[in-house]
Amino acid sequence: MDNGGPDHPYANIDFNLGDIITTMIKCANGETIIVTHDTNLPRPYSLGFRVEGTNGLWYNDGNMIYIEGKSKEPDEWDDAEAWIQQYDHKFWREKGQEAEGGGHGAWTILC
Repeated sequence: MDNGGPDHPYANIDFNLGDIITTMIKCANGETIIVTHDTNLPRPYSLGFRVEGTNGLWYNDGNMIYIEGKSKEPDEWDDAEAWIQQYDHKFWREKGQEAEGGGHGAWTILC
């Protein structure tokens, strides 16, 4: 076999496998991006997407959003659907349906 098999030089190496990998990226303008990758811990599936900015934040799990001074109640989450319908980018309104269920290949459909 060209790509492995029991006689491959790496076949018997005991690799350490971290449960969670966290990467912090500092952008050119000082913004910070944190990427957490967890493929092994026993828990329900979640992409765990979260976007935070100066005046608000959005969580994928639960589709929740909070915008300071604009959300219905202070210290309470809004359902993000109304916000998305009002402010979603034209690109997603026009092409987003094509990507539904597309997985990682969805970008090739949209581009």
